[in-house]
Amino acid sequence: MSSSMALAWSEQLNAVIHAYENLVEAWWDLQAASHELEGIATTTKEVTAAVETVAGHAQQVQDGLTIIRKHVALADDVPAHLQAAASQVSSAVSGVVREVTLLTSQVHEVGQLVSVVTEVADSTNLLALNAAIEAARAGDAGRGFAVVADEVRALAQRTKSSTNNALKVLDTVHRQQTVPKASRLLSKVMRMLWATR
Repeated sequence: MSSSMALAWSEQLNAVIHAYENLVEAWWDLQAASHELEGIATTTKEVTAAVETVAGHAQQVQDGLTIIRKHVALADDVPAHLQAAASQVSSAVSGVVREVTLLTSQVHEVGQLVSVVTEVADSTNLLALNAAIEAARAGDAGRGFAVVADEVRALAQRTKSSTNNALKVLDTVHRQQTVPKASRLLSKVMRMLWATR
């Protein structure tokens, strides 16, 4: 072989070796790129999973916001409902207070009347007793006083009896009207309170 041929072969061999080295280097670069792509693929999968998780959480947040909006809408209605109920309760309680005040006033007035009538009956009874004593002292001349004393005593007893009857009638009126009205108003208050719970 000639030296020029050996030189050509040597150059060819160097070129093949150089190409082989470039090929090996490219293969290693390709392997590194492949690992990077696998890392990127893994990262992409992780990012995709994270995005799906975030999307799931976003849906949960959206569902939660929808529920909150519904509760807020209901809560907006509650103060108006409670205010109306409180107004009704206040009105009913005011009615009870008026009825009880009226009842108290009437009982007080009747008490004063009964006291006056009782005093009159007691005074009349004392006058009748004094008239009877004077009639007894006067003997036959005091018979007229005795008749008057008996009439006055009968009048005092009728007054006492009428006072007792008036108290019974008043008690009946009291039980049949004022107290039941107050009781009904209190029942209404209780129903309204239970309705607001």
